[in-house]
Amino acid sequence: FCMTLVYSLTARGIGACILNLNMAESGHEEMRQLLSVSESEVFVMMVACGYTPDEVLVPKKYHRASSEIFFER
Repeated sequence: FCMTLVYSLTARGIGACILNLNMAESGHEEMRQLLSVSESEVFVMMVACGYTPDEVLVPKKYHRASSEIFFER
């Protein structure tokens, strides 16, 4: 379901990032109260979303040649 939601957001021009929800039970309780969610529901992730700029900077990854990694005996 979440992947389909993210694909749909992307198709609409909205950037999205799936976030693991790794927090203590007290945080879950606080969110349940804030959102009026029953105790039978379990939060497993959040989705950050928003409009992205037309251009973004992406770091360039350096790939070493295999000769730099492997050596002959």
